[in-house]
Formats: sequence, structure tokens, C-alpha cells
Amino acid sequence: MRNKGIIIALVLMLGAALLLGTALMPVTAGTKINYMAYLVGDKLIRVVDLTSFKVVGKIPIGAPGSDMVFLPEESTAYISHPSTGMLSIMNVPKRKIVKKLKVGDTCNDMAVTRTGKELFVSNLNGKNSLGVFNTLTMKMTGKVLVGRDPRRMAISQDDKTAYVINSGDRTVWSIRMSDRKIMGSVPVGYNPVDIKVSPDNDMLLVSCLNSDDLYVFDVKDLKLKKRIANLGKPWGIAFSPWSNYVYLACYGSGDIKVIDLKTWKVVRKIALSGRPMFIQLRPDGDHMIVGLEGGKLQSVRLTDFRVEKKLIVQEGINAMIVGR
Repeated sequence: MRNKGIIIALVLMLGAALLLGTALMPVTAGTKINYMAYLVGDKLIRVVDLTSFKVVGKIPIGAPGSDMVFLPEESTAYISHPSTGMLSIMNVPKRKIVKKLKVGDTCNDMAVTRTGKELFVSNLNGKNSLGVFNTLTMKMTGKVLVGRDPRRMAISQDDKTAYVINSGDRTVWSIRMSDRKIMGSVPVGYNPVDIKVSPDNDMLLVSCLNSDDLYVFDVKDLKLKKRIANLGKPWGIAFSPWSNYVYLACYGSGDIKVIDLKTWKVVRKIALSGRPMFIQLRPDGDHMIVGLEGGKLQSVRLTDFRVEKKLIVQEGINAMIVGR
């Protein structure tokens, strides 16, 4: 009887250990994840499997989309429609628009806080303002008056500061998140099109298409640290969390410029077949995904910076985001 009790106890302990091990087991390097690129067009979102590099889904959106953002867990996405002032809310796993929300007469670009609790929408009602929405209720909780024609936004890695490009007066403004107070404003070049905060929360980069330059600011006080000119009309910006590089999609020169963040020198040019606009690194760090003019999509292998895959979809790309 005593031996039987010991055996039962050992079985129970082994079962508990297996269950605990399963719950705590980390994702190994060999775990295969299929990453997707979501290409926002005028009528559809096309979903591209980045392994096969084929369109595996088409999601009707009803009106031209301008921007698309994920919540941090990537189960929900928002698509903005400037012509209708609507936001489409998408269930990402089901690839389905589950709700449409009227937020104003117009709306442009968006940004989500790192916690996923707040969504910022630029140029709400065309009145040079940012609308702030609670992502749980999708009720507007505040409005911030900014410069003329606000567009792209970025949020600091600590969620303490938001930055907005005002394309109409060629400035970038910083906003303290705790009380939504304007903390600073700096001039930039002509047609600023993208803005990104570095992974270490030290630098803020702004690309300006028409003046052909890149501005580098200190995130704390917006002090200009560097201006790099003659890049070939830079558009999209992507930082690498795994190296000391930043990548620029250069629309005019039809290539990707790789810039060393220590020397601020261009250390490599990756030639593309077309004019690149959007750029994002795949989460596993293996490839860079580039959206180009004319509905083109290309994948660049980061081990040797070679263009590995190409695809042309039937509709132009207004926005691009990479996720699961």
C-alpha cells in the first residue's frame, strides 16, 4: 500500500511538472512563425504571407485607407479613412472588419501607446488637432491642438512623450502624455513624411522628402543633433534593434540607404526595382520588407542585403504594416 501511494505521488508530481513546464516553456529559436504584410489600398487590405510571398487574403475596407496600426498584442488593428472620417476596427486573427467608427469629418495618421491603452488620430475634423481615444471603449478622451496639417506621429519608448509632424508649417511638436501639454516645437525640411523614435529612446528621426534630408533630434529637448542631406529623397525609416544601423527608403534614388548610427555615414546602398516608400523589419530580424510605388513589395535579406523576393499587387499601397 505504501509503495502504491509513493507511485501515485510521483505520477502527480510528474504531471504537475509537465504542465508547469509547458506553461513556462519559452519560444525556441526553431519555432516557425508565419509573418504577414498588410498592404492598405483604396478598396482592400491585401495580406501577404512573407514566407511564400503570396497574397493569402483580401479584406474589403469600403473607402481608401491612409494608415494602419496594431494594438501591441496584434489581435486588433485600426485603419483610418480620411475621405469619410471613419476608423475601421479589424479583428486580425479573423482578418475581418468588425466595426466602423465615425471619428470626425476627416482623419489621417495614427499612433498607439506602448501599453495599448490610447490611440492618437491626427488632423481630426481637419482642424489641426489630435484626437485621443480609449482603445477599450473607443470613446474620445481628449483633443490636442497642434500645428497646421498634422500627419505622422511617434511615441517615446517610455510612453511619456508623443511627437507629431505638422506638414503644413514644417515643424515637429512634442506633447507630454501625462497632461497632453505642448512641450516644444522645432522646424524641419519640406514635406516631412516619417518620424521614428530609436529603440534606446535617445533619438528622434524625421525624414523630409522634398528637401531631401534627414533630421536627428534629442528626444528629451528636441535639440538638433544632426542633419544629413542629399540622401535621394528619404521616405520610410526603420531602426534595427539588433545592430547599430538605421534604414531609409529613398524614393528618389530607388534604394535603401543603410546609415551607421555612430558615424552617421551611409555604409551601404541596396538597389531596388522601383521607388520605395514604406519599410519595416520583420520581427525575427531576418528580412526587411519594403513597399514601393505602383503596388510593389520586396523582401531584402539582412544577412547579405540582397533582394530575395518580389511581388506586384493590383492596387497601390497607401500604408504597410508587418505582423503575425
